Amino acid sequence: MTTVSICPCYQTNIFFANRIIAGITALLVPCVCILHFNWLTYWGFVYGVVLLIGAVLLVVSTFRKYRALYLAYECIIACNVIGLFITVGKSIGYVIALSRDNIIDPPKEKRDILRATHIFIIVASIICALILIWCGYIVKNGYKLLKRQGAFDGVAELSHSNI
Repeated sequence: MTTVSICPCYQTNIFFANRIIAGITALLVPCVCILHFNWLTYWGFVYGVVLLIGAVLLVVSTFRKYRALYLAYECIIACNVIGLFITVGKSIGYVIALSRDNIIDPPKEKRDILRATHIFIIVASIICALILIWCGYIVKNGYKLLKRQGAFDGVAELSHSNI
């Protein structure tokens, strides 16, 4: 049985690790929806739904080994990370704009609240992006180990007992 490290002190087989990563990804869906909703309005929910689809694909990959499932998950993670960093950039620009005194809208009383909110959005987006990058890294390493073992050579799908 092939093992992969989830963290320095914990190793498990690749399939269980992928299920853990899928669970973590699914838990991040509401956070990502809310963070993207700030700038993209309803398109933020699309990001979240796509991320949830990625988590489902990762769970399916533990039962059916198709290269496309791993590739799709990695692409979904990459798109969400890029979106989160765009959110960080826009929020930083907004915080800087709120710091200037020549802005008429919003009123000065609300600027501090908006500044604090956007600083929170920046920190939360960076944390979510780093967690998603870590998830993608673990999945990529697991995929490389399976590929090295020949799990994808000439066979479209394998069961757990065949590995």
